[in-house]
Amino acid sequence: MASRAMGRERKPAPRRRRPRTATKPEASRQDRRPAPKNGRLHRDDWIAAGQVVLCEVGIAGLRLSVLTRRLHVSTGSFYHHFAHMEDYLAALASHFSQDVILRGSAATRSFSACYLRGGELIAIDTVNQPKDQMAARKLIAAHARPDPDKLADAAIALRDTL
Repeated sequence: MASRAMGRERKPAPRRRRPRTATKPEASRQDRRPAPKNGRLHRDDWIAAGQVVLCEVGIAGLRLSVLTRRLHVSTGSFYHHFAHMEDYLAALASHFSQDVILRGSAATRSFSACYLRGGELIAIDTVNQPKDQMAARKLIAAHARPDPDKLADAAIALRDTL
């Protein structure tokens, strides 16, 4: 028995954990808004939620998980209205501007979405188009009014669309 006692060390008693409380942080006023009357969301509800998120936290905080939590719906509900997040962002941007012109092809994942208001270039979103991004900065600062037909043609350089 002596050999048994020598080889074993005493383990300390397990620490007791405090029970977790199921308290939720206070919801903001926008989170407490009532659901639509018929219980179904529409594209406009998603756009409105996106506007609120943009105003509160900016474009970096505009994620699908944030939107679904705000609207109290599942992720699948989003895909009833939009094919993918880029489709949603284009719809959200078109709400703020009058015209959206796509340069390139979304299928090749190399395109630019140009946003015009009153004929003036006000913003651009680019995917794998760094030259368009740099040229657009200068055009936006100059309050340029590019020709929409030239703007839609990806073969024409963005700086040559005036």
